[in-house]
Amino acid sequence: MVRPEYLMAGAALAAALAMGTAQAAHASQSAADSPAYEAAINELRVMHQSCAAMGGTMVYDDGHLVEVTFTDDGIADYVLIAEKAYCDGAASLFCGSGGCAVTAFASNKGGVVVGPYTLHNPAPEAAALTHTCRSGGQGALTFADGDFRLTGC
Repeated sequence: MVRPEYLMAGAALAAALAMGTAQAAHASQSAADSPAYEAAINELRVMHQSCAAMGGTMVYDDGHLVEVTFTDDGIADYVLIAEKAYCDGAASLFCGSGGCAVTAFASNKGGVVVGPYTLHNPAPEAAALTHTCRSGGQGALTFADGDFRLTGC
């Protein structure tokens, strides 16, 4: 499914979400106020533009953007799953022989995005969050405050 709302400006997207005309997987009322959400949407815009430049069409499957809580600060954090947001016509653009990127966008208590971080070989418990992890390896996020946490992808 092509989602042209990712091309909208941030304010237009927030208004569209408020009116219910734009949909993002697991978007909540806090999405418009989350710097992590805006960063994830900006990344989707870049992906869309890159795909178009390669002559492809972006496809956004359900679950491509998942709302999560990494920082427990009351501000929504997001995970972008490239396996579910892909370029039809240029499949290797966002995925490679090692799989697809899973990018976490986290905010801190100040509301500033502290990512994105791309998780490679995430911890096994991460599979429960997005069902895209195919490795038994380990993964973690290191936040700007220096804290190290095992993560889901």
